[in-house]
Amino acid sequence: MARLRLGLLEKDLADRFNIAQQEVSEIFATWIDRMSDCLGQLSFTSERENIKRNLPDYEPDMKTSI
Repeated sequence: MARLRLGLLEKDLADRFNIAQQEVSEIFATWIDRMSDCLGQLSFTSERENIKRNLPDYEPDMKTSI
């Protein structure tokens, strides 16, 4: 997860955890596959009307926008 969150390289993680870079790669690939299985079932898209319906009412105050 540190690789995703912090953008760490495999070599850096291997050094930090004192394991082979190949092992970091295998662990990372396993986690990506599992996250894909879990998150792939979720829908992150919504129809435009649903989005508009759930937006808060907002009218900018022209006095403070300058």
